[in-house]
Amino acid sequence: MLFAVILFDGCNNKTEIGIKQIPKPAFEKKISLFPDSVAVDVAVGIYGWKLANDQIIILSVQDRDHFLYAFSVPDFKLLYKYGQYGQGPDEFIAVNWLNTTKENQLGLYDIPRWNMYLYNLESDTLYRYETFKFSQWEGSLCKPYTFIQQLNDFVFLLKADMKEYTEIEVVDINSGTVLQTFRNLITREPNTIYTTYYFGMAASEKNLVLAYKYMNRLELFEYDTAMTPRLIIGSDRDQHDRKQWEDYVTYYTQVLCDDKYIYGLYQGGRKENEIRNSYIEIYTFDGAPVLQIELDRYIYSIQPDRKRNCIYGYSPDNSFDFAYIYPFDFPDAGK
Repeated sequence: MLFAVILFDGCNNKTEIGIKQIPKPAFEKKISLFPDSVAVDVAVGIYGWKLANDQIIILSVQDRDHFLYAFSVPDFKLLYKYGQYGQGPDEFIAVNWLNTTKENQLGLYDIPRWNMYLYNLESDTLYRYETFKFSQWEGSLCKPYTFIQQLNDFVFLLKADMKEYTEIEVVDINSGTVLQTFRNLITREPNTIYTTYYFGMAASEKNLVLAYKYMNRLELFEYDTAMTPRLIIGSDRDQHDRKQWEDYVTYYTQVLCDDKYIYGLYQGGRKENEIRNSYIEIYTFDGAPVLQIELDRYIYSIQPDRKRNCIYGYSPDNSFDFAYIYPFDFPDAGK
């Protein structure tokens, strides 16, 4: 581990002392938003998506014809399809989404092939411009990477959920060098599967945010030459003692960030079948609450569109037959 760990017992969990931790703050400023709905040209499932200029790219792993679909925005008309499964040189055995910070780039990775791919987005197709080969782990295996996040042109964060812990490698893809390996700030209870402690990631060039799906918790890191923890917002309480998966309550299903703000998609600490509406929480990187947005329905994933002053939402209740478009003036609009 990167840090010397001093442990304490709190809520049956262990976390590091020395990192500033604050309770989840109350939001003084709150608004409610109601959407327009747009029928999607081709109904697809969302495993990952990204807005780039005038198109939105969706990874739909359920479809065996193609797995990437590009739609125009805001009308969600199909522009093109891309990517096929198979054993050929340009085909995928298993496709996974990669979070890129560059607007006109898209990333995918394929664990069975040990490869990560970066693409430039054009108006009618994708162009692969970089392939990165994962390092060998145990024997002929690749590490179980469950999430990859870009920081800048050359530095990427590779999250691996191991049996007893989760680690994140900071990798320079130019040289293939692992610059640093660090862990999130929660230690799992023994014999507990990683899903209980699952977190999503979002980053700008200097900041990283982790948001936990089954804990009311955000972790903030900053990056200079190494990743350094800065702040914990929320609780250490986990749900490892719940006997049935149906009893788990959901907190954050997504987190996004830009250079100024963190956007956490919050589900209110409710069981999934009880979620009727969702919230977007906006924070500064100092943990200050800026705005809480109440949405009118269960929204599992969002894509902010600053150019058109709106937020696109995906509701699992309706698959992706419809896109929900919430009008919104962003906090720094016009600056």
